[in-house]
Amino acid sequence: MQPVLLVMVYSGIVIILLTSIWDWTSSSENKLMAIYFRIPAAVAVSLILIPIYVKKVQRYLVDLSLLLSFISFCCLAINYLLLPERTPYLPAILFYFISSFLILAPIISRWKLVFGLFIPFLPIYLLLFLFSKMDEYLFSIFMHVIPTHAFLLLAALQVKRNAEQNYEIFCKSYQLATIDSLTKLLNRGAWENQAKLELQRSIREHTSFAVVTGDIDLFKNINDTHGHPVGDRVIRSVADCFRQHLRSYDLVGRLGGEEFIIALPNIDKDKLILLCERMRESVEGLTINTESGERVNISISIGIAFLGNKPSDLYSLMKLSDDALYSAKHKGRNRVELFKQAP
Repeated sequence: MQPVLLVMVYSGIVIILLTSIWDWTSSSENKLMAIYFRIPAAVAVSLILIPIYVKKVQRYLVDLSLLLSFISFCCLAINYLLLPERTPYLPAILFYFISSFLILAPIISRWKLVFGLFIPFLPIYLLLFLFSKMDEYLFSIFMHVIPTHAFLLLAALQVKRNAEQNYEIFCKSYQLATIDSLTKLLNRGAWENQAKLELQRSIREHTSFAVVTGDIDLFKNINDTHGHPVGDRVIRSVADCFRQHLRSYDLVGRLGGEEFIIALPNIDKDKLILLCERMRESVEGLTINTESGERVNISISIGIAFLGNKPSDLYSLMKLSDDALYSAKHKGRNRVELFKQAP
């Protein structure tokens, strides 16, 4: 059992013991019954720990937390009603229960927020009726609590609105920091960070790992002859070709200009060479026409480097892949070259 969980369990047990002793000091004849409701109130709160540590129910964490908190609140309300000297403090536990919703406001839907803030009034009304406390406390509770709850609801909705706006800003900032605006591929920094993690995993699990570098042939001539807008269309089209052929977990990024890079974990050497040939043929078959109707001829050279027997860092693999790319360029372009260690 995890240390944090043990600390929380033991803390819960201590709280149950101390509050039970506190209830036992009451002069009410119902103090034993009050203790019976005090214990499940504390246990229900402790059960909130289950979805935190049990993966199968983590997706229901918020709903289970709300349900268990509501059960705990009802048991605690009965406890206070059984002990006359505690009953005047009933609005306090109602306020504490409602205040906890401010913590959950950013992660629960609005209807659950409104429902959770006002549903406790129903059991309070029923319990006051069952314990014949309506005339004594109903007016006081509802006149003092409802305005406070209305304020808390507005505060919770504002907290949720702020959280949504902050999340939207974060997503936009993250995209600007990691995604290449032209191709929607990973930019160099984001690609390197993710590729390093994949490389470390491959080394740890003793699986294959490859880095592929691709460079559009004679791209400067395309820009000079047809203009940068056509050059941008070429780059986007090549990026789309890569996306269509790669697996969902392969990492493809744009190094800059007309150069692309791909990290491919757990792939066979022969299969990767065939994959690169298909990508090369796909790029060669692209049809991009200028405004005048002239077709732009496109080809790409590709270099491949595999993780060797000895552990290697990402930049060494990138250098080897780049060497293979330049070998492809020197051999006439529009071809795939695998880096081979000198004998």
